Amino acid sequence: MTRRGVIDIGKNSVMKWHIQCILKYDYSDCFGCLIGTGGTVTSLAVIDLELELYEQNKIHGYKLSQRRVLSIFNRLKVMSLDERKNVKGLQPERADIILPGIYILIVAMDIIGASEIVVSDKDILEGLLLAR
Repeated sequence: MTRRGVIDIGKNSVMKWHIQCILKYDYSDCFGCLIGTGGTVTSLAVIDLELELYEQNKIHGYKLSQRRVLSIFNRLKVMSLDERKNVKGLQPERADIILPGIYILIVAMDIIGASEIVVSDKDILEGLLLAR
């Protein structure tokens, strides 16, 4: 870590190993699709849609392919922090943490074998309530 909240993605082998250790279970029974909630996933959708403002009806259920996630990551990782703060759809306060979040998602998708992620605007607590 170079500064608080800024991770050097260029030195990602340790980070990737750590993510792999956390996700070490057998995911061969998964259907190749993830459902994601939270800031990184919803930010990716807003960036991909090039929205000026967050629009829940466009975000919820939006599908991001692994290729699109990688494309956005590659675009953002060559930018400076100040440049990322000006990316359409990315909240400036997330500019310093978006790259590690996307990287974790990329590694998770790779490990699980997910070809896409479906964005959920709903909170995990809403999912827990529905499960009961």
